[in-house]
Amino acid sequence: TTQFHLALAWACPLMARLCLLAILCLLADAADESQELLHALSADDACRGAAVEEGKDSTCGLNALQKAMEISATALQQLQAREAKDFGAFDYVIVGAGSAGCPLAAKLAKAGHTVLLLEAGPDDDWKGLDVEDKPVDPLKPSHMASLAYAKGMSDQQLSVETTWPFDQPLTTLEAKAVNMSRSRRAFMTRAMIVGGCSMHNYLMYVRPNKENYDSWGPLWSWERLFPKFKAMEHSLETDVDELYHGKTGDCYVSPPYLYPVDEAWLRAAQKAGFRMNRDINGPTRVGMGTWPTSTVNGTRWSSGKAFLTPAVRALPNFKLVTEAHATQVLFEGKRAVGMKFQFNGSEWTAKAKREVILSAGAFRTPQLLMLSGVGPKDVLEDFDIKAVVINRGVGRNLQ
Repeated sequence: TTQFHLALAWACPLMARLCLLAILCLLADAADESQELLHALSADDACRGAAVEEGKDSTCGLNALQKAMEISATALQQLQAREAKDFGAFDYVIVGAGSAGCPLAAKLAKAGHTVLLLEAGPDDDWKGLDVEDKPVDPLKPSHMASLAYAKGMSDQQLSVETTWPFDQPLTTLEAKAVNMSRSRRAFMTRAMIVGGCSMHNYLMYVRPNKENYDSWGPLWSWERLFPKFKAMEHSLETDVDELYHGKTGDCYVSPPYLYPVDEAWLRAAQKAGFRMNRDINGPTRVGMGTWPTSTVNGTRWSSGKAFLTPAVRALPNFKLVTEAHATQVLFEGKRAVGMKFQFNGSEWTAKAKREVILSAGAFRTPQLLMLSGVGPKDVLEDFDIKAVVINRGVGRNLQ
C-alpha cells in the first residue's frame, strides 16, 4: 500500500494566515484574473491577515481572510478541473528539493528506487549564483550572510526569483517590542530553489537541543537521531571531540571566522564570569561561544551541493524537475497515489507507486495538505475543497 509520509508542519494562528495567503497566491496562477487577484491582495491588508488583534486562539486570523478565500474558490475549481498530462510513474514522488528533500531523494535513488523530485524554484546553477562559486571574503560579512546580499540583490528581487512571497503583519506587542509601526510587515524568508533554505540562510551549523528531541517521544529521541546527525557531518574543525562529530559525511562544516571584536567580546564575557563553550555542537549547548559554518573553502555548502551530486543527477532512476509548482496530492480514498503539478505551462500528474513525500517546508507543506483536502474542516469548507482527512493540526502550532 502507498504510505503518505509527510514532513508535517503545524502552525500557530499567524501560520494559518500565512498558509492561506500562500494558497491564494498559488491558485492565482491558474486563474485568468491572476494578476488582479495578486494586486488586490498586495493592496488590501484586510485580505492578508489584518485584524491582528484577533490572534488569541488557534482559530484567530481566519475570518480576516474570508473575502480572499471567496475570491480564490473559483481559481481552485479552475485549477482542479484542468486536464492534466501524464508525467509517468515513480516509486517515490518528493515535493521540495530543500534541506530535507535533497538527502531523501539522493538516498532513495542510490538505493535503486525510481524518484521524481519536484522543486518550484530554479536549480542551484541559477544565473544569480556565480559569486557563490568563489571563496568568501571574510572582510565582507555580507558574503557570509546570505545569497541575497552576497549578490547585492534587493529583497524584492530575491523574493521574485528564489523565495516564496510570505510576509506577516506585526502584532501590537511585536511592534512595540521593536519600536515599529504595525503597518510594517515581517519578511518570512522561505526559499524556492534547489537546496532550499540552505541557499538563503546565515550558514550557521547548529544542532538542536537534545532535550527538545527527547520531549517528542521515542521515535524522535536524541539517542536515535544523533547517529544520523554525526553520519551526515564532514567536520573540518581540528579541535573538537570526534565523539560528537563526523568526519566522512556529505555536509561540510568549517570552523568559525572570528573578527577581533568577536574575540574581545568573548574575553569580556569570560571575565564577567560567563561559562565558555568552544563546541556548541558538543556535549552541551550551555555557555558563550561561536558557531561553525556550512561552508567549504569559503563557499556555501547547501544540501543541493552535498547530496544532489553529479553522480546522483546522472542516475537513470532519478529525475529532478525544477520550476515545477506542486498543487495537489492525488488520493484514491485516503491513500496518496500521486501529485499534480504545474510545469512548463501545463498541468501534469505523476503517480507514486510507493510513497508521496512532502518536504516543502514549514509553510508550503501544510498549504499543500489543505489544497489536497487534508486540514481543518472550516478552512477546507471556506475554500470549497473536498475533505479527505479532517485534521485541525494542519496549519497551526508552528514553534
